[in-house]
Amino acid sequence: MKLNKLFGIIGSVHVPSSLIAAQAGTDGGSPAEKRLEWLRSQLIGRDLQFDTCFGKRLLTYADHTASGRCLRYIEEYITQQVLPFYGNSHTSDSSCGEKTTRMVHEAREYIRRCVGACPEDALIFCGSGATAAIKRLQEVMGIAVPANLRSQVIENLREEERWVVFVGPFEHHSNLLSWRQSIAEVVEIGIDADGLVDMEALELQLASMKYSNRPKLGSFSACSNVTGIIADTRALSRLLHKYGAYACFDFATSGPYVEIDMRSREEEGYDAIFLSPHKFPGGPGPSLPSTCGGGVVAYVNGFNAKDTVYYNDIEEREDAGTPPIIQEIRAALAFWVKETVGYEPIDLHETIYMKMAMERGGHFVFGPYGHRSLEWRRASPFTFTRHRRLQRPKTGVDKSRLRYYLTKEEFAFILDAIEFIDHHTRKKNHGADGMDSPKIVWNGKNLRFETEDKEAFLEYRLIYPDAAISSAAASADKGKWALGLIHKPGRKKIGGYKQ
Repeated sequence: MKLNKLFGIIGSVHVPSSLIAAQAGTDGGSPAEKRLEWLRSQLIGRDLQFDTCFGKRLLTYADHTASGRCLRYIEEYITQQVLPFYGNSHTSDSSCGEKTTRMVHEAREYIRRCVGACPEDALIFCGSGATAAIKRLQEVMGIAVPANLRSQVIENLREEERWVVFVGPFEHHSNLLSWRQSIAEVVEIGIDADGLVDMEALELQLASMKYSNRPKLGSFSACSNVTGIIADTRALSRLLHKYGAYACFDFATSGPYVEIDMRSREEEGYDAIFLSPHKFPGGPGPSLPSTCGGGVVAYVNGFNAKDTVYYNDIEEREDAGTPPIIQEIRAALAFWVKETVGYEPIDLHETIYMKMAMERGGHFVFGPYGHRSLEWRRASPFTFTRHRRLQRPKTGVDKSRLRYYLTKEEFAFILDAIEFIDHHTRKKNHGADGMDSPKIVWNGKNLRFETEDKEAFLEYRLIYPDAAISSAAASADKGKWALGLIHKPGRKKIGGYKQ
């Protein structure tokens, strides 16, 4: 893949010579390894130190399952190439509006190519990651209703009108609870001997006369966010389509690491996929909700609501108000990072780290899926009451992701940290008084590491230095304006500093 494939489209940008050399393999090292070195060098916060009970320590981020990390290169690109020309993408009358509209359009097209979407597929940015995407699908299906009306709506639905939604055994809450809260009938499919979706059980349910004349949809996680086990999405699609059901997949967990190819018009293709771009390296950023409003209409009659003309294009209708312009471009850049690194190096490094971690042993998984896969018995209410009364550390799951661009030192440190926490938790659960360090405290909910210097944490307050305020105020009417806030005589000072 050419490095300028994306950047030549949405704007001219300087591609680092180190990355060009890594791509070409002209710098004396493995191209894949050099690309990973470049990626590590771009991580914002990589060299951050913070105070712990053991003194100053480098920050080692391990919660990539929840969110990725920002990349300096992407932030600089947006600052230098996007923000100076920023304008509303719902108009092309101005130079900024025209360029912004073009950048957004081409960023969208790049993402569509990366996920194998066909021209008939619509790419919709919904807001809060896959959670909002699934919720938006439910709204389009007409099954999302207020909680206080749910029972009443279901009572008045004819059986053949009510959707049946099949979900798997390792769904994230966003792909389970929201379906339960809708007016659809949710059918949960268990796991087979290999820890995957039980295909025989799914086919029995799909073929059941109970659901034969009803609209059907399967919504399955492409990958468990607890164990990392990958579902056979192609086999699931074939089976769902065989019985006339739509095949939808949640790629929130695996999307940043695996190749996605929708092939939506094929028997084993996907009818819908859900993604969370903020989980990609370089993807984090604020998101905006999607709703009906300005930008979705071509003409509005002020005298007759029936004469309102909406755009035919689904994507234009879904981008109500001011769309998440920066976020859409950032998402395209995050996809570019994944494509540039390549799927083989990602898979190779994750496989190596997984095998090394498993060889150390001593760890297990937990959660609803953990209960089922490990065949844990259902605990009684008394057990949980006693558990709370004793105030012991709860059994939980380690959600550290051994991401593909970890250094060997970071990998070893994360495993050592897990064993350290496990050691102290076990001591506390068995009534041992204490911890090797008196600064490790159990507060009834979590293990906390307390520092002697409480003031250290105050460094992270939002502080506006006087010098910066004075500089900003100097060019704004002798200090009356500062940070967008005006201080008038008699008004209480904001933030406790002079203006």
